[in-house]
Amino acid sequence: MDPHYYQNKRDSESYRAKGLRWVRWGRFQKAAGYLESALQLNPNDCKSAVYLWFCLYKLDQPELSILRLERFAETHPDNVALMILLARAYNTVGHYRNAVEVLDPLLKVNGSSRRFHLHGQLGTAYAGLEESEKAVEAWLAALKIRPGDAETMQSILDVVAKRKNGVESPMASALRMPSEI
Repeated sequence: MDPHYYQNKRDSESYRAKGLRWVRWGRFQKAAGYLESALQLNPNDCKSAVYLWFCLYKLDQPELSILRLERFAETHPDNVALMILLARAYNTVGHYRNAVEVLDPLLKVNGSSRRFHLHGQLGTAYAGLEESEKAVEAWLAALKIRPGDAETMQSILDVVAKRKNGVESPMASALRMPSEI
């Protein structure tokens, strides 16, 4: 093992701690600098990568945050939380196909994943691609994990209402509320 490994890891943790302090104070530019330094010393620091994404997002630099997450995802393809975050970043800027490409393999590997956000972000991506059946299917899977989630239920209702302007699908019919409610 590299003799500088432990020193770099300690320094990386110190930079991350300083960066998180600046995040708490809402100074995202300053925080991003410390988090970048942490990642230079320890490229495997997932926490710093996630907070760096958050800072860049808050600084209205979503494309840059995506580049950072993509680079990190290349070396951590098994990190499901990181992949969900990458999909969220793609959805934020309207790169819905990329989000589906990131999340679909996770479902194939993990089967019926119990991760609420995986299904939620997949639903958002499919809705963005105007694949409403798949969007509703993903959101229904999310509701099985977190029943009654208001945002997810609203997303389903929005897609159903949008479909209603055209030909109503069997899924939309099944979701229609009974008139007595």
